[in-house]
Amino acid sequence: MENQKFFGSFKKNQAFDVRVSLIEEDDFTQIDIRQWFVDRDEDPVATKKGVRFDISHNEALQEALAAIARYMEEKSEGSTAEP
Repeated sequence: MENQKFFGSFKKNQAFDVRVSLIEEDDFTQIDIRQWFVDRDEDPVATKKGVRFDISHNEALQEALAAIARYMEEKSEGSTAEP
């Protein structure tokens, strides 16, 4: 997909990576978080397992990830409160 720009990835397990990308079309921009694998020809292939949503939800996603980070930090310090 030529209009897909990748911004990060992490290893899910031995077979799969999770990749975070932005898909830009003339009439929409979407965030895509999807599971990928490498086929026999060593080409990356996207699976159907993932989520794609409009860029308008980016702020809410950032807030949720920041809340998770704070929660995990507090948990490691031994003082967790409900999110």
